[in-house]
Parts: sequence; C-alpha cells; structure tokens
Amino acid sequence: MTSQSSASRIIQNLPQTVADFARPLLAQLQELGLDDEYSTIDHVCYRVVDLATYELLKKECEATSTMLSEAYVNGRPIACFRLHHPIELSSGNFIDVLELPAPKPGVTYANGFEHIEVVTKGTLESFKAKFSHLPFDLHNFGGRINRDISLKLTGGLVKFHEKSLAAIISEEQTQVAGCKGRGVAIFDFDDTFMASKEPFLQTFHKACEAALGVKLEDEFLRDKQRSTLPEFFTALGILDPAVRLRVQDEFVRVWDLVAHTCVLPVGVVSLISCLASEGVDMHVWTARDAVTTDSTLRAFGLRHYFKSIHGFEQNEPSKPNASPELRELVKGSTAVVVGDSIADQNAAINLGVTFIQAAWITKNNLEVPAENICLTPLAALSRIMSLSAKPLN
Repeated sequence: MTSQSSASRIIQNLPQTVADFARPLLAQLQELGLDDEYSTIDHVCYRVVDLATYELLKKECEATSTMLSEAYVNGRPIACFRLHHPIELSSGNFIDVLELPAPKPGVTYANGFEHIEVVTKGTLESFKAKFSHLPFDLHNFGGRINRDISLKLTGGLVKFHEKSLAAIISEEQTQVAGCKGRGVAIFDFDDTFMASKEPFLQTFHKACEAALGVKLEDEFLRDKQRSTLPEFFTALGILDPAVRLRVQDEFVRVWDLVAHTCVLPVGVVSLISCLASEGVDMHVWTARDAVTTDSTLRAFGLRHYFKSIHGFEQNEPSKPNASPELRELVKGSTAVVVGDSIADQNAAINLGVTFIQAAWITKNNLEVPAENICLTPLAALSRIMSLSAKPLN
C-alpha cells in the first residue's frame, strides 16, 4: 500500500512526470499525422494499485487542484481534478485535468499513468474513416456517455473523444441537479462511519467518573455497553435525567481531546462523496449526542456532505424510535439506513426503509438479506446505487 509520504511525492512531482509521460505520446501522434486532428489535450489518467492509495492521492490533490467530481462508474469511484497550474507539454499544448480512477473490482493495476485523452475537431466517424489504417480499439466507440476510440502507442495509450471530460461532468451534474428524489441515505456514526468504539468508550469512561465522582473499571463499562446511550445509561443504573445530562455534557467536553483518534475506514470518504455526486441526500442518526458527531465530522472535513444530524437528546425519541422529522425525511423517497447494530436494523424497520448492514468494522450476526450485508464501503455504495436506481415507492 502506498504511504502518505509516497502519495505526497507523487502529487508534488506531477508536473514533471505528466510531461515525461505525455510528450513522447504527442511526438508519436505527430509522426502518424494525427497532430492536426485534435483541438485540445483534454486530460491525463493516473491508475492506482488499491483503494487506499486512491484515497490518499485524492486527499493530496486538494492542495494543488479543484475536484470537478467524484462519481461511481463501472463499479468503482473516479475522481477528476482541475489543476491550479496547467502543465505545459509543448508550445500551446497544456494539460490541466487529472483523472484518478480507483481500481475496478477484481482488477489489479500498478501505480502510474495509463493514457492521455484528446478532443477531436470532427466526429469520431470521420476521424476513424480518415485513419482507417491505424489499429484503433473500438470497444467504447458505441458508448452512451463520451464514447471514444483509442490507440496504443509506445509508453501509453491515447484516447480520442468528441467532448472534454469537464464538459461531460458539467452535463451530468446538470442532469443530477434536475432530478428529484434520487434517494436518502441515513448513516449510523460509531463503528459504521468511523472506527470509534475505543475512543468512545475511553471518553464515556472519563465522563462517567467525572460526573458521578466514582472510579469505574474498563471491563465493567465494556460489559454494560449497549447500542444506544439510553440503554447504556440504564445498564449502568444511571436513571436520573439530570445525572444523564451531566454525563453527556462531560462527554462532549472531553470528546474534543480524543476525536482525532478515530479512524476512517478505507472507502468511506469515496462512499459519501459518490453518493453526494449522485444527488443522494445524506443524514446521520446516532445513539450518541449530535454535538460531538458534528464536531468529529468537521474535524475530518466531512460535515458538508450531511444535511442533518440526529442524536441522543433527553427529550427526543432515541434510536431506534424515529422522530417525526426523520419520518418526513424518508417520505416518498427510496431510502436506506446504513448501520452495524440491531438498533440500526430496528431503526430502519421503524422507518419502513431498507437496512444495509455495515460489516466493514464489526460483523454482528444480524438477520439481513445477503445482498444487504456489505463487507466494504464500496459494496454499500454499489448496493445503495442499485436501490436508488429503482422506481420510487
């Protein structure tokens, strides 16, 4: 797996490595008499060895580029970036868009550039006919979106399109913006969206001891742990609402010191980013308080993806009992609840929506249809996309 430092070097060296890759390809196009057939060099594609490397590079790109989109295409995410500083290849020829695909399921790639894409001046039909003697790959010639023909050259591939990638992205985003009811996804937080069980228990331990003025053993808390805060309080014998609120307030205060120790499972960021690109409305429904959920999402730069957060409050229904607001969110939509526990499954039942078991951190033995048990975030992405593509109820 690529390290953070290696990912940083890849992006820092991008101007030179892109030039080293693309210039020989342009020279070969000139030798073949194709250099006058395209109007622009559209983008360069960089393949990666695994999803972890994809997410590292995507994060590194934020400093040097603007993300145009991240979309779910042919079973994996593809991110596209507009470089802040276009890379000059030759006089008048620049590349300013980087395409970064995650590996397709079951396919292995090495880290490195795969192809450049150019936009033809005319139609692909006329271009293909004019150079019929060349061994073009036509497998995507009949493609529905941004069809292409490609030519394998020494050192890499060149793809020929009629439209730029940025133009296609803009068209797709316009189509998504015009579609209503694309779907609703409601996420559990702890040990679904983030690997946070240990930080949660450590913080809850400190909060209980400070608020109650007693010493508690780790194993005691672990034995009493429940899926929701009200059940946890009851198991601990904390029944007084005022004392519960005191523990919760102390938990909020301490949490800021340990939130950074949570871990984002590989693929979670791509899951929510792709759903956002597809116009799926996302919300968080957690057994913990909404304040620390909000602050943790902000600490990881992810709060903007979620339209609302629903957490444990003293005077509000708690998971799995849905509030009127949550019921209103799913009304008339293809909706799912994504979570890891029986409380999350019951929450979906109470809302009358599909439950998707997030089994990438914990693998609880729940009675869930096999197609809804997802061992990775990308499996959940695929399942949600398949459900949201169906007609609304």
